[in-house]
Amino acid sequence: MGAASTENTVTKTVWQYSEPLPEETMTFLKGIAVDCCKVRNCVYGKYSGIRNLNNLTPVYNILNEMRYCGLREQLNLPVVYYELAITDAVSNMKSNWSNVKNRIGECITANENLSDKDKLYLRTVLKLHFKPSGVRNAKKRCRTGY
Repeated sequence: MGAASTENTVTKTVWQYSEPLPEETMTFLKGIAVDCCKVRNCVYGKYSGIRNLNNLTPVYNILNEMRYCGLREQLNLPVVYYELAITDAVSNMKSNWSNVKNRIGECITANENLSDKDKLYLRTVLKLHFKPSGVRNAKKRCRTGY
């Protein structure tokens, strides 16, 4: 009973027929791909640093800033592709920061030098207040009353 029998297996061959695209269409699509890459690089250059981590949350703010920077007109890129390239870059950056957060959680779990209370505290801080930009951008504050 454990082995699969060939009597119950169905094999189906699927053929995909497609025609090659005309050269001018391929040139147009390759041009859009190159321009989208330029837009993504521009977004990464402006917003990928830790100082801009808090600005990634509403992607509409970045879309509005990028609409008025003149890059789309310079590249002569359709709005649909321009905005998709921006949102794709922002979502990629958010995903990368989420991976960093998960990796920090794994390091907390793997650290044998931390007590259970310490691990619980760090996980709570990580869950509720994950803002590495706040740590990175911290300014010295005056303490009053000391």
